[in-house]
Amino acid sequence: MSGPRLPRLRPLADGHGSPHLALGEEPASDGLGEIGEGAANLGRSSGSALIEAELESFCRTGGLVYAALIDEQGRVAFSICTVGSRPHNECEIGELASGIFASARALGAEIGEPAPLNMSVQGTRWGYSLDRLQDGHLLVGVFPCQALPAIVRASAYKTKLALESALGAGG
Repeated sequence: MSGPRLPRLRPLADGHGSPHLALGEEPASDGLGEIGEGAANLGRSSGSALIEAELESFCRTGGLVYAALIDEQGRVAFSICTVGSRPHNECEIGELASGIFASARALGAEIGEPAPLNMSVQGTRWGYSLDRLQDGHLLVGVFPCQALPAIVRASAYKTKLALESALGAGG
């Protein structure tokens, strides 16, 4: 998928009314391999390179425009963006993804399923997937509506297993 075929995400404000770049707008950098604030908790070991490579592979094989590893506090630990700049609102993405999963756990407990493993939401322009890793991290993927959900799910599953292995090895 090339940039011109991808629908744009709408620009959001930072809470102070200042607009920022959205996915797909002019890049400040290539966005590949950039590390979020939460990465300090994971350390900068050889496992970090493996985590970044797995996120990049997730984007490539799943047709995603953005993938992130969110820590238990809702902070983006690692992220990859394949179109333009990384989202200006990564902090909010991490917090919201964590909140969505907490809500899913609460709803699941009400219906007898206390441990959701993954979620996928498809919109008219964008979709996203959320997968919980065994250690509590979340794998987040954002994909354009043209992506095939089955391919995204299969890619997320493979990436989740690789990330669990990397994190278990002290990554």
